[in-house]
Amino acid sequence: MRDLTRVTQKALSAIAAMCISLGGFSIAQAASPEQSDVATPIVSEAWSEDASRNYAINLAQPSDADTLKQAETLVAQVAQNEGKPAKVLKAYASFGSFFVQAESKSFAKDYAQTAAQQGIKLHSVGDTRQVPVRDDENLVGGKSTTPKAHETPGSGGGISGRDGAWGMKVIGADKAKETIAKDVKLSPVTVGVLDSGIVENHEDFAGQIDTAASTSCITNGIPDSDPDKRNQLKYDIKDYMYHATHVAGIIAGKNLKKSGLGFTYESSVDPQAKLANIRVVYHNEIYPEYVVCGLDWSADHDIPIVNASFSVTPWAYWMPDEPSQAAGYEVVRRAAEYAQRRNVLIIVSAMNDNTDLDNVTEDSYSPSDTGNPIPNRPVKGGKSLMGGLPGVITVSNVQQNADGTLVRCDNPNYGSNYGKKAITIAAPGTYIESAYPLFGQAGTMAGTAYATGTSMAAPHVAGVAALIKGIHPEYTADQIREQLLAQADMSKLQAPTDGKEYRGAGLVDAYAAVTRNQPKAVIDAVEYSADGGATWHGLSGASVRGKVRIRAVMSGAVTSGTLSGAVSASGKGNGSLTIQHDVDFSELTTSTKQHVAVTALGRNNNPDADDDATASVTFTAEPTGDSGQPTPNKPDDGKRPNANEQTGDASAQQPKPELSKTGADVSVMIAVSVMLAVVAAGAMHVRRMKADR
Repeated sequence: MRDLTRVTQKALSAIAAMCISLGGFSIAQAASPEQSDVATPIVSEAWSEDASRNYAINLAQPSDADTLKQAETLVAQVAQNEGKPAKVLKAYASFGSFFVQAESKSFAKDYAQTAAQQGIKLHSVGDTRQVPVRDDENLVGGKSTTPKAHETPGSGGGISGRDGAWGMKVIGADKAKETIAKDVKLSPVTVGVLDSGIVENHEDFAGQIDTAASTSCITNGIPDSDPDKRNQLKYDIKDYMYHATHVAGIIAGKNLKKSGLGFTYESSVDPQAKLANIRVVYHNEIYPEYVVCGLDWSADHDIPIVNASFSVTPWAYWMPDEPSQAAGYEVVRRAAEYAQRRNVLIIVSAMNDNTDLDNVTEDSYSPSDTGNPIPNRPVKGGKSLMGGLPGVITVSNVQQNADGTLVRCDNPNYGSNYGKKAITIAAPGTYIESAYPLFGQAGTMAGTAYATGTSMAAPHVAGVAALIKGIHPEYTADQIREQLLAQADMSKLQAPTDGKEYRGAGLVDAYAAVTRNQPKAVIDAVEYSADGGATWHGLSGASVRGKVRIRAVMSGAVTSGTLSGAVSASGKGNGSLTIQHDVDFSELTTSTKQHVAVTALGRNNNPDADDDATASVTFTAEPTGDSGQPTPNKPDDGKRPNANEQTGDASAQQPKPELSKTGADVSVMIAVSVMLAVVAAGAMHVRRMKADR
């Protein structure tokens, strides 16, 4: 049987080795806006030899579909002039960019020159990699790259150790799931996992994969419905840690686990969410065409939340004005902006280099695909893809000390990046247990492993975002983001003593997502009727007499309600509810203040939930006379009441029937009558004067 301790150690080593790509970088500066008028496009230099390479071509903005089609058609003309094949891979009319595979070493320069001659304005043209495409991606027949041999997975049971679910507990995900099970109905939500490909037949994902929303983008950035292509175990198992599987297990793994030491945990933040397996990683490389494909796919398939625990390769930091990097950077920036316009919330990891992302100056990891990274490459002003893009949520990694305090993971090998401006929010990411594909019974995959990195922190946030979307299905990406940050808990995190600010808005809070800012019950009206319900009037401050009907009208998330005080009644509803009750004040002999308390209960019965509504209404119940008719309101003139009022003489208290029907005050009617008489007399006098003349 396999040594499980060694598996864990090797898995952790693999995570550390992948810090360059899988885990995401982030810097503080916002991405530069699209250039609307590029006099001279940014074009990558020619290569020393012909080979099959992929290029990104970005039109100057604004652009239109006709110009894009013309620009695509131009590829064949350039290829003919060069005498070397070229092929359009995929075009994106939504943001004016497309990808091309070409063999000529000077394709970028040749295309830019031909476009200028044709009057097509470009922003940039450049290769997306520093090596030729893989053999299986080669569509034009030139020189390509042969991937390294695949590794063979081991077999064995789950990996046990200390409590790998501590992160679920500190963000309140365990209590959140209890609340959901009892009190909260979640609307369906799908979270896109842009990563190395989930092992879909792992037991934690039974029924969890939304196959219609899943795809592979690892062949030239063209969506591929082949399930084997998106399943890393079947198509590419070089990544020993099975990064996507571990990430996906944190977001929406399904099964309840028990480790060998007796710890009990549920393997995800939101097991009611579904997962879209969107593969954008092959052999730890995440090229621009792969990522653009994944973002565009997410937007066009209405996936509201995506987790991107990676940094786009081959550059750790992309220089927007550098010819070798400008086109790749710009096309990813445009794709992310398009996805955000389509209400996709993008959650990314801050990466694991112990780096101040507000002050990045050097990079010794790039390019990642040649095997010969440039040492101490100056990157001041460089941008991280994805963390350096505007609007994304960049997540730092928190660890729990022995005394229970929460601080930034500062491991010298994979410590979390930080930065006051760069980090949006913090989440647990150190020694996290989640799904790991080990062979189980009957050919299924099972097992768990521990891993550390911002790659593990980001999916905690994605899971909480899924909870918020499930409770508020009408929320936009901006509203989900706003609630995530508003509910983050700064008090749980230790302030940095070394100046390395990592907290962002605070620690993500799953429990708050299901108890605070909930869809609320609404009390629309508290009213009374003196005519059996034919007409209704506001009860607050009113004076009522005799028999009346009192009601409360409720809506919103109401499920039940009560009236108490002057009346006692209750009822149940589902989004609308009216509770009413008759009450008789005929026996009163003096005016009395009355109260009605109204309670409208929302869907969430958790005592910490804020979805209930209450109202307290005060009114006056007046006595009636011997005849049972209401006593008229008398102005307070400071005099004692007359004998008729004291004795309750009905003839003195009751107005004439014909006047009472009008609803007008008797004294007003008398005054009006006197005025009419005076006016009539004046009119007669005028007529007489005219007649005398």
